Amino acid sequence: MPPTSQYTARDVLNELSPEARKLAQKVIQIENKHLDVQNPTQVVPGIVDAVKGLTK
Repeated sequence: MPPTSQYTARDVLNELSPEARKLAQKVIQIENKHLDVQNPTQVVPGIVDAVKGLTK
């Protein structure tokens, strides 16, 4: 589906493979958990750990 003004994040997620969707959902969970973090570099290790966990 080509991007349009009606194109949503849900559309993007629906086009991902099951593995990519699982990773994207985990990243979103980590980001939501750290919304109040002043230093965004603190979030990166959590995302890296999540990717490592999904690729094992």
